[in-house]
Amino acid sequence: MKITKSQLVSVDVGGTFCDASYVNGDKVSSLKILSNSRLRATILSISDAWTVCIKESWSLPYPQILQDCICFQAIGIPIDIKTYDPIAQTLHFYKKHQIYVGEVIDIGTNAEAPVFAAHLLTGIPMNSPLKNIELRIGTTKGTNALLELRGAPCVWITNEGFKDLLYIKTQQRPDLFQLNIPEPNLLHNQVIETKARVDANGLELQAMNKKEWERIKKDLPKDKNTPLAISLMHSYQYPEHERILKKNSGMRDIHLFLFRQNCCRSFIFCPGVKLRCAMLI
Repeated sequence: MKITKSQLVSVDVGGTFCDASYVNGDKVSSLKILSNSRLRATILSISDAWTVCIKESWSLPYPQILQDCICFQAIGIPIDIKTYDPIAQTLHFYKKHQIYVGEVIDIGTNAEAPVFAAHLLTGIPMNSPLKNIELRIGTTKGTNALLELRGAPCVWITNEGFKDLLYIKTQQRPDLFQLNIPEPNLLHNQVIETKARVDANGLELQAMNKKEWERIKKDLPKDKNTPLAISLMHSYQYPEHERILKKNSGMRDIHLFLFRQNCCRSFIFCPGVKLRCAMLI
């Protein structure tokens, strides 16, 4: 069946929250859950050994989806939810609970946050597939990892004499008279220099021969899943050196990102950008 534009679920997954919206014809609904695929609530009272009354602010369009979800406690074994009454705001469990008044609980599933949000918005039971729904997912987790420097260790290969380029940058100082100059935050953990070089016209000055790339390969980390960045001078004119390094790096294909490698090369990202450097070659 062809998916129509009137059945669209859009999800934005952040580091803490996941915002989702659902458009079904003229009807538009939205909600916010935690990025770990959870809804948070507080225990107000205990009805019996199987039932609790909660305080929540979810405003779920289809609260019956919480049936057969899981109640996660800070301490204790997760409990399967049998039913949820949105009017009385009560949870009824399959087994006896050991929850106390004032405790903060999370309700969710083992599904990813976008999938859980899509079920909550569309009313499709958690044990049923999401059919005839167009799901669009965006995330800022990669940006957050870069800003917070929580990414995987990265190796950078560049020309000889340029290993400090990302450290020095343009030498611009936001505060000209600042005495305590903070160290810059670098995205790479290791730099490997190569003697291979081409001029501004793409003519090879120093070849990338077998001896050179084998020397570089010895300095690469043993973990083949380590991200590898390659940026050589004038590679937009002559990308063969970057191609050789990529081919002989031995890095594995681990995800789809432009060209199915965890090895990124500058001439692929910026084929028309010229890097001008104040260095004699």
